[in-house]
Amino acid sequence: MTTFAYYDIPNNNLATSSSLANYTACCAWCLSYTGCVGLTWGLPTAGWFRANYCFLKSAFPSVSSDSALVSAHI
Repeated sequence: MTTFAYYDIPNNNLATSSSLANYTACCAWCLSYTGCVGLTWGLPTAGWFRANYCFLKSAFPSVSSDSALVSAHI
């Protein structure tokens, strides 16, 4: 898995969760989820609608800079 600190993978959400404990749990969920090719994790500074959220991605077309997010590509 390749990590992109402070980047977003826009769009292509496959599934989301606000109940995972941390970025590591988000990664594990992606690895076990059929069709997941990447993820974005909202850091605590991401604001109420993205903080500590895990966004699984069905496609990885590009990344965009965002200081409140961490993304990864499988």
